[in-house]
Amino acid sequence: MNIKTFAEISSSVVLAKLFNIKRPLAIRWALTYQCNQKCLYCGIPFKETFEIDTNTICKMIDNFASLGTKWISFSGGEPLLKNGLCKILKQAKSHNIFVSVSTNGALIPENLEAVKFADRIKLSLDGPEEINDPIKGKGVFKQTLAAIDLCRINKIPVSIDCVLSKFNLDSIDYLLNLAVEKCFKISFLPSSIRNPDRQNAGDFLPETIEYRKAIKHLIYQKKQGKPVINSIPALNHIYHWPEYRKIPCSMGLLSFNVEPNGVMGACIDKSYTCTEEDKTLNVNKIKEYLETIKVPVGCQECWCSAIIEFNLITSFNINAIINYLRNS
Repeated sequence: MNIKTFAEISSSVVLAKLFNIKRPLAIRWALTYQCNQKCLYCGIPFKETFEIDTNTICKMIDNFASLGTKWISFSGGEPLLKNGLCKILKQAKSHNIFVSVSTNGALIPENLEAVKFADRIKLSLDGPEEINDPIKGKGVFKQTLAAIDLCRINKIPVSIDCVLSKFNLDSIDYLLNLAVEKCFKISFLPSSIRNPDRQNAGDFLPETIEYRKAIKHLIYQKKQGKPVINSIPALNHIYHWPEYRKIPCSMGLLSFNVEPNGVMGACIDKSYTCTEEDKTLNVNKIKEYLETIKVPVGCQECWCSAIIEFNLITSFNINAIINYLRNS
């Protein structure tokens, strides 16, 4: 990050915090709800909606860029199933926006030219093969390692997300050693059941005592220099899962969510959306839409590692800022 970009971001944060002036610095964009996997804890493949087309997405990117957007994180579902992905990523990069793509990696070989436009590919791994595959599907572990290797060969930066559950708390050291071996960094987050077929959360969620032991171990490993993306303040926050833990929130002020149908909101909480689910989205009214979005108040949980880090950074938490710069 150069000095000019840092100054622009800092001024946007100050204006937002002091005068409630909205600046969409970061966009989390689900391009599709379609997915070629069905992880036990994920309910996204069960969602249905129409999808705005590639040209509309590109026009929205232009508008977001004009309003000061610096980061876009594309996800799904599986974003590599989205037609026109290459054009979408190129459009974002034409505005010098930092682009990350969260994918399960299965379709990277046939979409390699598209993902080369990404600044970072985010994959998911929950442990060794015998732990990971019962959660994500047979063959997914080897498929993910192949995607990591392919990205490394093509000099595409890769990071890994790991969802902590009752099945993989003992796999943390394995994953950290794999991260060292494969030259990637890894982010950890607690479980949040969103799969309508998995109503019995006790089947997946870890015991609180064991979970907190694992987070303490992660904090220790982070201090020892292991490739943990989470900052120490963020790890201290998620240590308190599943109890309510207040954190300064910049969602709906500096960061926004876009769904496949173009509906915009502060975050994944449906209480904070603005545009209705219809096909009359006016891409020239992005600023007006954002102004109508309410900043979340009194959220009962926030355990997404990326959102936690963003909130800490935009609250000028020095440790989180230094951690971000080291990970960039």
